[in-house]
Amino acid sequence: MGPEPLTGHTRTTDTTDRPGAADPRRARTPLELRVPQHHSMPPEFVGIGQNRPMLKVGSVVLGVADVPRAAAFWRAALGYVPREEMTDDWVVLVPENGVGTQLSLGLSESPVQPRPRVHLDLYARDAADQAAEVERLLALGARRVEWDDYPDDADFVVLADTEGNRFCVIDTGRG
Repeated sequence: MGPEPLTGHTRTTDTTDRPGAADPRRARTPLELRVPQHHSMPPEFVGIGQNRPMLKVGSVVLGVADVPRAAAFWRAALGYVPREEMTDDWVVLVPENGVGTQLSLGLSESPVQPRPRVHLDLYARDAADQAAEVERLLALGARRVEWDDYPDDADFVVLADTEGNRFCVIDTGRG
């Protein structure tokens, strides 16, 4: 059995400029989030004698203008704790229970991107949990982002953290 498909971001976009886009059976999302049913790697990227890549995502890194402020937000938002002592320019946050992807926050002078190429999707079980989590995150210092591309039946809400980094809260209970 292959990996479970990702949920969230159900809006489709016009992708007629890409190969295979005319096929209506092909699921599309704004970020083209899909998990293939069968995944194969070129031999040069596969461990010798193994059938799997030797890499995994260890940490997602966000650039921030104020590391302590961002750390306080994400600690409260996700229930994460610092892996080691925080400095003014760097911290690695880990799940308190030790299971999950790390979130690293590094001091950055780069401007926030209004339409970032990479963002976090935070999953809620259903619409009620999504609404509650959005309100909780807003109380922690997140802000709503005016997003002109919301479909009528959006399963996501776009927010920004205390540093302006965009992220989505997804209602995964839709199917």
